[in-house]
Amino acid sequence: MEEWLKFGACLSLTPDLVAVGWGKRHWLKSRRSEGPSFYSPDFFLAESTPWFYHDHQAVMTKTELRKQLKDVLPGEPPLWTSLPRALFEESFDALQPLLQQGKLKKAVLYAGQQAPFSFDISRMQASMKALLDRLSESAMHLYGWWGEEQGIMGLTPEILFQTAPGGIVKTMACAGTQETQLSLQAMLTDRKLQEEQQCVSDGIVASLSPFGRVKVGERTARDFGRLRHFVTPIELKVNEQLDFEELVAALHPTPAVGAAPQKAGETWLRAYQQKVPRGRYGAPFGYWDPAQQSALCCVAIRNVQWENHQQEILAGCGILASSQKEQEWNELVLKLNAIKTSLI
Repeated sequence: MEEWLKFGACLSLTPDLVAVGWGKRHWLKSRRSEGPSFYSPDFFLAESTPWFYHDHQAVMTKTELRKQLKDVLPGEPPLWTSLPRALFEESFDALQPLLQQGKLKKAVLYAGQQAPFSFDISRMQASMKALLDRLSESAMHLYGWWGEEQGIMGLTPEILFQTAPGGIVKTMACAGTQETQLSLQAMLTDRKLQEEQQCVSDGIVASLSPFGRVKVGERTARDFGRLRHFVTPIELKVNEQLDFEELVAALHPTPAVGAAPQKAGETWLRAYQQKVPRGRYGAPFGYWDPAQQSALCCVAIRNVQWENHQQEILAGCGILASSQKEQEWNELVLKLNAIKTSLI
C-alpha cells in the first residue's frame, strides 16, 4: 500500500471496483495487448505516449482498498492564490460577440488557483481516504496517477464513454450546475441551464451519428456531492467496431468541457489555453482491459494537478449568449470550493 501511495495510479471502473497500479510506470505510444493499460493524454491529445502501465496492477474492491488506508489527519489547508476575476470578466466579454453572432454556441471558460505543494504519504492517505468515502456517496469515478514530482487526482461525475457488449457505446451529456442544497424546481425551470444541457447533448449526438444508431435517454437532475447536474444518457450502436482512440477523437472535447461547434471551438480553446494553461484539466482519462475487451474513459474534471512543488485546481462554466456574468462567476467559485472540500 505504501508503494502505491508513493507512485501509483487508479480508476474506479464500477461503484465497487477500482483498477490500481503501483511500482515503475511505463509510458507507451499505444495500449498493450498483454495486459490492462491506463490512458492519460493532455487536453489537446498532443502527447506521443498517452498510455501507461505499472509493474504491478490489480482490480480491487473499494472496501478492500479503503481498509488498507490508515486514518490520518489532514495537514494545514493550502494557501491558495486569489482567483483571477479580472481575466475571467475580460474573457467573458470577449466571448459575447462570438456567441451573439452565432460563431460559437457555447464555450467553457475556466480559471483556477495555485498553492505550494509538498508530496508525502500522509497527505496521500488523507486525500485518498476522503475520495473513497465520497465515492460511496454518489456515482462518480475516482481517477489519477501520481509520484513525488507530479501527478493528477480527482473525482469526476462525467464519463466520455464506456463500452458494453453487443457493440454498444455508452456516454452522457453532463452540464448545467446547481448547488444541491438549493431547490430542484428552480433548476428544472432554469432556461439557461436547460439550453446549456441541450447544446451538450446535441454536440455529442452529432459526433456519434456517423458511426451508427444513436439513442438519447431522458434528461434528469442528479446529485454529485455538493453539486447537482443535468444528465442525459446517450447510447451508440456501432455499425463497425471502433477503436478506443477513435472514440476519443470523435467525442473529445464535448461541449461540456470545450466549445461548440467542435471545429470552430478548437480555435477558441487553443487561444484561451495561451492565457490559462490547463494541463490535463478536462482531458480524457481511461482504462483498457484486453482480456475483458472493455473500455472506460472518463473526463478529468474536479481534480488537483501538481508538478515541481506547485499544485493547481481548475474549474469551468459553460458560457452561452444568454449567460449572466455574475451567475457564471458564482458557479465557477462554487465548483472550486467543492474541489477543495473533496480533495484537499
